[in-house]
Amino acid sequence: MSKYKLIEEELDYIQSKPTTLIDKFLWGVTRRGMIEYNISLPVSIFLRLQVFCEDIEELSEYVFTPQDLIDALYDDFLYFSKKVADIDKIYNQLMLQREIIENAYPSTNEFAANDKRLIIKNNEIVSSVRNVAPSFVTIKIGIKRKKALRGEIVLADMEEQYPDHPFSLERIVCIMIIDFINEVKNGNAKVLTERILNNLNLR
Repeated sequence: MSKYKLIEEELDYIQSKPTTLIDKFLWGVTRRGMIEYNISLPVSIFLRLQVFCEDIEELSEYVFTPQDLIDALYDDFLYFSKKVADIDKIYNQLMLQREIIENAYPSTNEFAANDKRLIIKNNEIVSSVRNVAPSFVTIKIGIKRKKALRGEIVLADMEEQYPDHPFSLERIVCIMIIDFINEVKNGNAKVLTERILNNLNLR
């Protein structure tokens, strides 16, 4: 699979210049679809994520899942990228967050082959290692295609200046989650909870 699969699909569509209504309709449906990604997190981070989302549900009486929180965090990344509009600043910020996270969770850089994993989709276990406590949890998430494409464009721009940058959309989402949960653990849970509750009340 291409590193920038969605960008290539967009370019292929432009070059093919579809003219029939059916082709245009099918492409429109495709562009409104979701792209699935696998995000691997240390078990401790995943459990904190679950508990935080459950707390939001209890306080708001809205259904609030890890997917909902991840959507918000990814939107924050896209907003930051658009607001800053400076690849150097985006790259440096991500590298700083990455370094902090890898110092705290060394295995998030290169997952060892013997790391035991629990795979979860829609809050249901789809794969596990029997009788072995997992060290990582892989959650399957969806990102709207249009938003995923924007993320790929940011990464493609970054690659022009930093050809060996270590980031992918999965990696960025992982960084956003761990950084958020670390903020929760470091005493900012109340502020973050209130911010999310306010956003939910604006729905």
